[in-house]
Amino acid sequence: MTEKAARLMADRLAGMGQIQGEDVELYALGIEVILSSAVTAAAVMILGIFLRNWKGALAFLLCFMHIRNYSGGYHASTRGRCFFTSIGCYMGSLLLSGWIAAQTGPFRIAAAFLSLGASLWIFYRMAPVENKNKRLSGNWKQKNRSRTFWSLGFWAAVAGIFAVTDRCLSEQIIAVILIIALLLLNVRRDNHEES
Repeated sequence: MTEKAARLMADRLAGMGQIQGEDVELYALGIEVILSSAVTAAAVMILGIFLRNWKGALAFLLCFMHIRNYSGGYHASTRGRCFFTSIGCYMGSLLLSGWIAAQTGPFRIAAAFLSLGASLWIFYRMAPVENKNKRLSGNWKQKNRSRTFWSLGFWAAVAGIFAVTDRCLSEQIIAVILIIALLLLNVRRDNHEES
């Protein structure tokens, strides 16, 4: 669906003289990425509203997109798989944050720190992870590694602030970081199996 809409938009831009004919395919791909990302984000937000977790859905989207932009990880082979993987990641973050929240007293704090600590260890060992759908040059790997840890530090600080004001949101952010770490492990496993 997004592919057809993107192609129509690119053809329209070419027909209006806004882009050159040889650039139509490139523009169509760019528009398709934007449209599919918007559809996925809208679906996560609608699901979050339906589950009475709109703040968590928003935190998921912002944290997930920000860290994944630099850390790499699993990239689905089709837009449909990407959509369902993203929805699955959101639902997984809800389950993980619910598990942390279900712990009592010091066990809740320990569960949060254990989840965050395990995530940071995985990022330290693996980030950034490339896969066959997204390759990185040596220079970009180093830049993305640094940016990954800056973004992780930012989101860990945000989670720390929310630990005082909104524990559920804090736990949601920690769960998102863990989900991204698990996606890194998945790609590493897939890359190892291919070689």
